[in-house]
Amino acid sequence: MIAVIPVKWSSRLPGKHMLPLRGRPIVEIVYRKVSDLMDCVVLSKYEVSVPYEKDRSENILDLVSRLMEEYSDGFMLIGGGDMPFFLREDIATILRAGQAQGASPTTPVGPEPMFTLYRPCALKVRRLSDYIVGCRYRQVSASSLSPLALFNVNTPEDYLRARAISSERPDLIL
Repeated sequence: MIAVIPVKWSSRLPGKHMLPLRGRPIVEIVYRKVSDLMDCVVLSKYEVSVPYEKDRSENILDLVSRLMEEYSDGFMLIGGGDMPFFLREDIATILRAGQAQGASPTTPVGPEPMFTLYRPCALKVRRLSDYIVGCRYRQVSASSLSPLALFNVNTPEDYLRARAISSERPDLIL
């Protein structure tokens, strides 16, 4: 099994993956946590501080579809490169739940396409959340994960909050 961390451009917070928390870029924090558990590939269109491959996909759905074709073992974890506060146990929860059919954290607004264990599915859709629903992934309640597992840094306000969290809880970023 492989984990893929996509690093995409953000119009709301350009360069968000490289913003520091306790002196380390967010993408590095995510990479270290995931790569301690499994083989990990970071895909980015721009230079980042961890080993990465150039991402040539048009969008995240295109990326997932291409990777599903490349990795024939059938399962692939997609991790959020802007989600620094998950615990290793959160990934273990997703992996255990999805051993046979794939699994996705589910919030009150629907499935979270990051930290989802994907499996091949022929369904053609426009959004990853539709792919997850249409392919009948096992749902893992977000409440079964650590409280900050799905927190992502998308805006300047999110980044300020992430800095405060990392100061209060340095154990969350290794």
